[in-house]
Amino acid sequence: MAAVKIKLGRIACPCCGHSILLKKNEAGTLTIQCDECDVSAFAKKGTASAAKWLAALPKPAPENVPESVPKGAIPEPAPEPAPPAPKPLPKAGPFDILGHLKGAA
Repeated sequence: MAAVKIKLGRIACPCCGHSILLKKNEAGTLTIQCDECDVSAFAKKGTASAAKWLAALPKPAPENVPESVPKGAIPEPAPEPAPPAPKPLPKAGPFDILGHLKGAA
């Protein structure tokens, strides 16, 4: 029996731009399927594609906020911190193919 999928919302198809449904399974894998161009794709939890698809979802409207509250008065959640940049490899000479491994020995 197929696992139950949660409907997260609609995003634009990455190929044709048609509105498609974004779903998530129990493992956190996201799936899309377009009826217009027949593209079908998935993105594992934590990948760049999954983050891009989730960012494309429309933001939900704040609940129970009176119309008299000015915009910006309600703080938005803080963005997630970016992962640290990878450490650059040491420069090697033009004839030193494995120069970056010398320091590891």
